[in-house]
Amino acid sequence: MKNILKIILFLLVFLNLAFFAQAADIWTADINGNPKIDFFPEEIVYIHGQGFISNAIVIIDVTRPDSAVDTGFETTNSSGEFVYEYLLNGINGTYYVFATDGINFAETVFSDQIGSLDNECNQFGFDFGVAKWQCDDQED
Repeated sequence: MKNILKIILFLLVFLNLAFFAQAADIWTADINGNPKIDFFPEEIVYIHGQGFISNAIVIIDVTRPDSAVDTGFETTNSSGEFVYEYLLNGINGTYYVFATDGINFAETVFSDQIGSLDNECNQFGFDFGVAKWQCDDQED
């Protein structure tokens, strides 16, 4: 009978941890807090998190496209939220982010892609359309 109670207690604790471990969420954003997943080289990625233990240290692992892992730490506020700044270093590709406070965890991805000038200008509301350049190298 004692063994059955131990098993039931273990299952209750395990299921409780599994339930709460999926409550956390992370996402990437720009400097204004707008969700964003594709960044320019050497831009700052703002990694937002929620659903973590309040006033706890969160370990943030960012796996770069070259498989190197950058580890950082951030403390959550009283609501279990944090914002972590990650500076890109020009390595193009997909980045994987994993964050945990030891109980809760979350993961996301973002990319660092080289954008064209048109894409950069369009991001700020400029649309130049098709620019035609003419060069006259002929001598008169």
